[in-house]
Amino acid sequence: MLLAGVSALWVAPSTQARATLGGANLPHLTTIGPPLVSIERPLEGVAYAAGRLEFAFLCTEADSGPGLESCLDSEGAGLVESMPGAYLSFPFSARYSETVGEHEYTVSAASHGGERASASIHYKVAAPPQAMIDSPQEGGVYAPKQEVKARFACEEGTLGTGLQSCEDSNHAGAVGGEAGEGALDTSTVGHAAYTVTATSKDGQHASASIRYTVAAPPSATISAPASGGVYPQNALVASAFSCAEGAYGTGIESCVDSNGAHSAAGVLDTASIGEHSYTVTATSKDGQRETATIHYTVVLALSIGTTSCDGAYLGHGHEVLVPSGAACTLLAGARVSGSVIVQRGGALLDAGAVIGGSLHVDGGASIQVGGGGSIGGALELVGLAGAPRASDDSLCDSTVRGDLLVTGERASAPLDVGSAGACSAGPGLRVGGSVRVRNNAGSVKLEGVSAGGAMVLEHNSAGLRVSANTANGSIEVQSNSGGGTLTDNLSIRGACRLYGNSPKITGSHNGARPGALNTCNRSA
Repeated sequence: MLLAGVSALWVAPSTQARATLGGANLPHLTTIGPPLVSIERPLEGVAYAAGRLEFAFLCTEADSGPGLESCLDSEGAGLVESMPGAYLSFPFSARYSETVGEHEYTVSAASHGGERASASIHYKVAAPPQAMIDSPQEGGVYAPKQEVKARFACEEGTLGTGLQSCEDSNHAGAVGGEAGEGALDTSTVGHAAYTVTATSKDGQHASASIRYTVAAPPSATISAPASGGVYPQNALVASAFSCAEGAYGTGIESCVDSNGAHSAAGVLDTASIGEHSYTVTATSKDGQRETATIHYTVVLALSIGTTSCDGAYLGHGHEVLVPSGAACTLLAGARVSGSVIVQRGGALLDAGAVIGGSLHVDGGASIQVGGGGSIGGALELVGLAGAPRASDDSLCDSTVRGDLLVTGERASAPLDVGSAGACSAGPGLRVGGSVRVRNNAGSVKLEGVSAGGAMVLEHNSAGLRVSANTANGSIEVQSNSGGGTLTDNLSIRGACRLYGNSPKITGSHNGARPGALNTCNRSA
C-alpha cells in the first residue's frame, strides 16, 4: 500500500511487531528509497570518434530494498523482470555503433517495491578530420630531381575537437585549416606515393595520397659516323642514329637529327667549310629530352683536274699545285692520281695523302711529309727556302716508291729526314729508290731511312747527323764541309765509304756487304 508523503511502503515479512496510528493497529512500516543509477561510460560532454563506442552503467538497489526488477539503458539492454531479491546490484557494459552528432544516453532502474530512478548523459560523436591534396594530380610523371611543388590542406570533422597536426610524407606541415606547401620526392627513379595526414586532438586521423612516377630521361645514340671526322665539301656522309626511352618512361615522342630527319638514318651537312656539329634529340612523351652530338670538319675538295691548293683538302683529284704564298694541307685519305708541285714560297703539309705521281718542291717555304701516306714517284726537295722537314715526330711513317732528292736547301734551320730518333715507334721513311742529299746550306739529320738503292750525302756545308739508316746499295759520305757523325748505318749490298770531308766526320758501327769496302768506321 502507498502512503502519502512516503516514497515507498513495504511490509517486511519477517517483522511481527505492531504499531499504532490513530488508534489502529498496523504492521511495522519501513520507508525505502529509489534505486541508484550511475553511467560510467561514455562521459558527460565528451566528444568521441565515430564508430563503436563502449557503454557501461551500474544499477544498485537502495538499502533494505526488495531487489531490482529492471535496469535498462535507452537501447533496451540490461536487466529485465528479475525475481525479487535476485539482484541488489547490476553492472552492465555494451558496445554500440554511433553516428556523428549530439546524443543522449539514459539508464532507468526499477525495484520490486515500485521505486524507479534514471540517469542521463549527453555526449558527442565527432567525424574524423579530412586531408586534401590540391596539386599535383594523381598519376604525374616527372624527371629525376625535378622540383615538383605540392599544395595541401586539412580540415577538422564535424563536432571535432580541433586539428593536432597536418603533415605530408616529407614532414612539411600546414597550420590549422590553412593550405600547406610541400614537394614530391623525385630523387629516385620508379613509382612513388605522396601522402598528407590530418590528425585531430581526439586522436582521429585521416590521409590522402597520390601516386606518381619518376622516369629516367630518354637516350640518343649516334652510331655512325664517329666524332672528329674530316670530310670534303659537299661530300655525302650518311649517319645512323637511334633513340631509346628511359626506365619508367612514357614512350618516345620523337627522335630527330639536327637536319630534321626523323628516321634512323640521316646525312651530315657538308655544304660549308669549317667546324660543324651534328646532333640527335630524343624527346619522351613526358617532355624529357636528351641529346647526342658529334663534331666534324668540312674541308675543301680536290678537283678532278688541277687543284690550286691553299687550305686543307680531301677527296680525289688529278694534280695539285701549291702556288707561292699558299699553305696546302693534304689530309690523310686524300688521293692524287698525278703529281704534286710546290712552287717557290709555297708550303705543303702532307698528312698521309696517297700521291700516284711525284712530289716536287721547288724553292718551297716548308715541306712536311708523313702520316702513313705514299708517293708513287720521286720526292724532290730543291732549293728549300724555309725550315723544311721531310718528316717529324708525328709524320714519320711514309713511303716514297721513287728516289729521294734533297738539294740546294738554303735555310739555316736543319733539314730532318726520317727522324727515327724522334719516331722510334714508327718505321721511319721508306724510299724505294736511291737517296741523295747534296748542296744544302743547312744542317741535315738523316735517321731511320730505308733506301732501295744507294745513299749519297755530298757537298753539304753544314753539319751532318746520319744514323740508323739502311741502304740496299752503297753508302757514300763525301766532300761535306760542316763536320758531323756517321753511326749505325748498314749497306746491305754495297760498300760504305767515308772520305774527303773537312772538317772530318766521325764514323762508327757502320756495316757493309761482306767483302765490300768499308771506310765508315773512322774520322774522314
